[in-house]
Amino acid sequence: ISYWKSELIDFIILQQDAFDDIDASTPMERQVYMYSKVIDVCRMQVAFEDFEECSAFYKKLINLFRQMNYQEFHSDEFKRYETEIEEHLTQKVQA
Repeated sequence: ISYWKSELIDFIILQQDAFDDIDASTPMERQVYMYSKVIDVCRMQVAFEDFEECSAFYKKLINLFRQMNYQEFHSDEFKRYETEIEEHLTQKVQA
């Protein structure tokens, strides 16, 4: 699980898509928001039956965050990805 959490941080926070106008240069407000969101996700307690389930969960999560990075901050599409991420997280987050 630690590996996949580090992948999430790497793909969403550390890497930027220089060919995408939105992701290439983001305002500080958005960077702080995304950083906080990703760190909050990394602090969540999750449980999986096996490696395959864990891998599939984090790959989908990374993809959802990545697509969110391509959307204008606070746009309808951005908010749609936020909702999808929250729904995805509710599948595995432990209380």
